[in-house]
Parts: sequence; structure tokens; C-alpha cells
Amino acid sequence: MISQSSELALITGASSGIGRAIAERLASQGKHVVLVARNRDKLESFARHLTSTYGVRATGIACDLAEPDGVHQLIAALVIEQHKPTMLINCAAVGATGAFWDSSHAALSRMLLLNTDAIVQITRHVLPHMLAINHGSILNVSSMVSAFPVPFMACYGATKAFVSSFTQALRQELRGSDIAVTELSPGVVLTEFQQAAGYTLTDTERNSAMTADQVAESALRALAQRRAVHVPGLLNAIAAFALALVPTRFIAWCTARFMRKTGRAKLQAASRIDVLRIREARHKDIAQMSE
Repeated sequence: MISQSSELALITGASSGIGRAIAERLASQGKHVVLVARNRDKLESFARHLTSTYGVRATGIACDLAEPDGVHQLIAALVIEQHKPTMLINCAAVGATGAFWDSSHAALSRMLLLNTDAIVQITRHVLPHMLAINHGSILNVSSMVSAFPVPFMACYGATKAFVSSFTQALRQELRGSDIAVTELSPGVVLTEFQQAAGYTLTDTERNSAMTADQVAESALRALAQRRAVHVPGLLNAIAAFALALVPTRFIAWCTARFMRKTGRAKLQAASRIDVLRIREARHKDIAQMSE
């Protein structure tokens, strides 16, 4: 029997990690879900699982939000299928470690499109319906690193700072409405993110990390409570409070030292910037762009 709930949740990054865990929990509550990710097979399999297990309508929309036309494809599919979400979970994101000057133009563009532009454009599409019925909720997944510079993950940290700023500004714009807006800023979570970003966790990080299910449960509770910012996990919350008291320049210095020590900086033997390598990478990017 299909659930009679009027709630429809749109979840990006729904095929794995926090997005998948949130989708599972929402479906278990009887909410219908629209799942968005790149892998069509994984999406369709997950959608069938949610429908058969919880009796909800689960739809998968396969598209790559890191591509220039990815968001347009998603919005077109939502319009065609007449999906009007009352919940939006912006979870999809990508990260990468290493020196900024070694990052390719293509990789940086994909990160910026997925981590920032997709959130803005998708939110802009679903918000008018929420405003029309004066009901809805938006959860934007940021990170604890949004609060300070992250050397050797410079663009990733900056995109999360964008998400945090955007979320808090939007929350104030919607003040007085019945639309909840919450920023989720987790610490280390055991997902596929680390492998995709090109690093492995230290033993200390792994021992203190949370699971995606733990974060999902905590996040949905915070959203229901209409909290502005939620840092899941007591130790993470204490760390976030303490870091807010420390000068960002010092945190950036400590972070850079940690990244070098763990090999995430991915620097060669030379400690200084290789100018010739930067120029070569830049020329290669320009050549690719002109093709």
C-alpha cells in the first residue's frame, strides 16, 4: 500500500553516504522521495528498495550536477514529472586534496558547479512552491571546515563556507514563514567521500568519525526542530565551539601542517611552488578550453 503522505523530499547525492541515509529515514517515515545522483543503476535499485520496504513513491533521476547542464536536466525532469518537493536535502558534493596549483581547470569547475551552483539553482526552483503553500524545509549540507580556511583543500573549504553563508542568509529571508532552513555541518563521516577526495583517514579520525546513519538521524531531528546550524556529535560540537575562539590564521597554519604531515598536501620533495609546473598546467588548461 502506497503511503498517503503529502510530503515529497528531493535529495541530491542520494545514492551513497549521508544522502542515502537521509533518504532511507525519510522513506521509513512514510515520505515520498525523489533521488538524485549520477549512477542510474544504483538509483533505480535504491528506489525499488524504498518502495517495496516502506510503501512510498521513490523516483530516481540520474544526472550529473557537476556538469554545466546537469541542473537544467534535473529541473526539466522535475517539471515533466510534476514533482513539487516540500523538502529539499542538498547533499551532493565533491572534494579533493592537494595543492591548488596542481588542480585542473576541469576539476575545479566541477567542484564549484556541484558544491555551490547546484545548491543555489535547485533551491531557487523548489522554493516558489514552498512559498505558495507556506510550508517546507531545506537542509543544506555544509561541513565543520566551513568555519576556517583549509590549505590543500582550498576550494572545497571555500565552497562549504559559501554553503554556510547562503543557508544562513536564506534562513533570515524566510523568517516569518513556515519554511525551515537548517545548515548541517558534520565533522568526519565514514562514507565514500574520503576515497573520492583522494585520501585515507588517520586512526584518530576513524575512531572519532560518525556513521552516515548517525548523521542522518541527528540532521533530520535538527531540521524538525528548525535549528539554524547543526553540528552532529557532542565532540564535534565542542570542537566547533572551541575553534570559533581561535584566530583563523592559526587554524589555517595548523591545518596546513596536518595536511603536509598526512601526505594530503601531495607535495613533491621541493617545499616551494614549482613555477614552471604551474605555467605548464595553466597552458594545458587554456589549450583544453580553446579546443
